[in-house]
Amino acid sequence: MADGSEQSNQSEVGSTAAQEEPPPWNEATEQEVLTTLLIPMALARLDISLDSADGTDEKAIGTLALATAVVALLIATHTSINRLWWIPALGAVAAGVLFLIAVWPRRFNAGPNVNVFRERYAGLDRPLEASRQMLVELDTAFRHNLHGGYKIKLYRWGLGILALSLIACLPVALIRP
Repeated sequence: MADGSEQSNQSEVGSTAAQEEPPPWNEATEQEVLTTLLIPMALARLDISLDSADGTDEKAIGTLALATAVVALLIATHTSINRLWWIPALGAVAAGVLFLIAVWPRRFNAGPNVNVFRERYAGLDRPLEASRQMLVELDTAFRHNLHGGYKIKLYRWGLGILALSLIACLPVALIRP
């Protein structure tokens, strides 16, 4: 009896599997699946690029404050330290200028305007076309924001110059002619 029930269970499983065949795979299905997968990835990539620019600005502002403090300290104590105090002060000023340029406001592309996009594609029977256009506009926004890489380069150059200025402060403060 156990053998008979196993056979009936297997036949039920076999008939269920035969009924649930996947839909036929064609180019339209492939395009729909690809856009469904790629749009969230493009949104995440755009979000990361915008967050990266914000992070660079925050670091540059903090180090700009440090460079300003170094210059202020060197000016305030210039009579009691080495007469070459202006060399590290000049380096800190140069670093501060680079930090200031790095945080200078610039336009970022945040992606397609949702209201305009909805008005353009609402009521159309072409959701695949709308998905493709959304993907194109997200990619365009990301590529536009890639030009913000100069901010990171300026920040790194400024950080290097500030580090050299801080190192130069040691002999200026410790060695008297």
